[in-house]
Amino acid sequence: MRGRQSLVKIAQKLILAMPYVLEAMRLDIVNYASLARLLKADMEKLAGRPLKEGAVKVAVLRAARSLLEDYPPPDRLSRALAGGELRVIQGLAALSIPAHKRAELARLLSALGEEEFVQVTQGLTAITLILRERAAETLLSRLSPQDVLQFLRDQAAVIITGSPDILVTPGVVSALALSLSSRGINLTEVLSSYRDVVFVMSRTDSAKALDVLRNLLEVLRQRSGT
Repeated sequence: MRGRQSLVKIAQKLILAMPYVLEAMRLDIVNYASLARLLKADMEKLAGRPLKEGAVKVAVLRAARSLLEDYPPPDRLSRALAGGELRVIQGLAALSIPAHKRAELARLLSALGEEEFVQVTQGLTAITLILRERAAETLLSRLSPQDVLQFLRDQAAVIITGSPDILVTPGVVSALALSLSSRGINLTEVLSSYRDVVFVMSRTDSAKALDVLRNLLEVLRQRSGT
């Protein structure tokens, strides 16, 4: 029993690393025999021993059953995004500075005046600002070259504003990002602010991204009947 449980946990780890497979499970369109064959080699590596196909399939089925118990109801995602509005902002830049420069951030931002679009994210190693290119040039003039970790011009932001449910609905950002990545759209930054989810990307990808998200919202509206 202990060994079988171990295999279930291994199968869960592998399935969670492939969220598209989990979504297919939710839709009940997965051939579990084929999935077990796909996962068998990786499960053997993680288990450290050869495994029989039957044992792998049983573990995959049990893992799927367990994972689907915690899967958010699909109608929650539809309700959160069905009334969403889309907006695109062009002419942006992404500027990253070292995180230890956070004390200078207020001074830098004060130089922008009434700049209408500024997004700031901070990680352990860097602070990234998404803002108009002309504003980014202003900040560059106030920074030494060694303080500029990255500067990307010709960026755009595709913003989706959902209902208040977007704040408490699991999977909203991942569903949107997966739709974009499945079309080969590379995201420079992903930000969330209240009801807004902001995807920053190259300007050349923004038209495709807008089309992808518009199509997704249309499908969700049909599902929710709005």
